[in-house]
Amino acid sequence: QQLWAKQLRWAFVGQHPAPEVQALIGEWVEVTGFVEDMRPWYSRAKVVVVPTDSGTGVKTTLLQAWAMGRPVVASAFSTIGLPIRQGENILVGATVAELAAHIHTLLHNPALRQTLAMQGRATAEHERDIRVIAQQFVAVCDQALGRTALS
Repeated sequence: QQLWAKQLRWAFVGQHPAPEVQALIGEWVEVTGFVEDMRPWYSRAKVVVVPTDSGTGVKTTLLQAWAMGRPVVASAFSTIGLPIRQGENILVGATVAELAAHIHTLLHNPALRQTLAMQGRATAEHERDIRVIAQQFVAVCDQALGRTALS
């Protein structure tokens, strides 16, 4: 493990933590299991990491982090179908080493952390807001039915 990683407090928050994650519990690592409200956890995080390479719910985690104005480091799998812009609203890594390097970069670059947080929040507001998605869905349905979209 990197020395800098041991100087951080790590929180693994979510339902059904894997045994490997539970084994990390200690002075610098907290594993919560299910929590009712993620907002306090997001608000305390300097960086939200979404390293998943399989499963469901990862897009929700990423969108929630963006909505909370938190900078995100993620695996490519976690970002499928989302409007990501590398270095602008997220840092994506293909390997564990790349993810760790991105985390390290963000922890030592407050300006980049702030940029990713602000751009992630803007992405959530302008591209994933339910009102925007609803309008897009209506337009698709109108087009499929051969009608022009309603103003």
